[in-house]
Amino acid sequence: MLRVARQRFKGNANIKYITADYSRYDFSGTFDAVISAMSIHHLTDAAKRKLFAKIYALLNPHGIFVNAEQVLGETPDLDAMYRNLWEGTIRNGGVSEKEIREWKERLKLDREATSENQVKWLKKAGFSNVGCPYKFFKFAVIFGAKE
Repeated sequence: MLRVARQRFKGNANIKYITADYSRYDFSGTFDAVISAMSIHHLTDAAKRKLFAKIYALLNPHGIFVNAEQVLGETPDLDAMYRNLWEGTIRNGGVSEKEIREWKERLKLDREATSENQVKWLKKAGFSNVGCPYKFFKFAVIFGAKE
């Protein structure tokens, strides 16, 4: 993903690439935007809350945080339904049985939280204009801004 991003934004001096564990990395400076995709769901809920507070502190005024993420269903029944619907979607899309087995194995490492909890945690961290403008089964985009 970093290789593709570097190609796409080649020559843009406003983009900074950092390859590190963002929950432990000692960032210097501040940022106008922090964007994450499909990684925060590996953290515990406590670590998510801590990271959200860290991101808020790193943002400039009027900065934004966008998190495209895998989320837990609102209830156990809904979560199971979303997972089954997603599995049907990828099966119908031609994903091999081997890839589906690998996907199910990776799921064991996930520590998902509901989009509602993540919105609440962003607000508690200080973000405003917080919401979930997009959700599809177990995938959501969660957004917050720093005033």
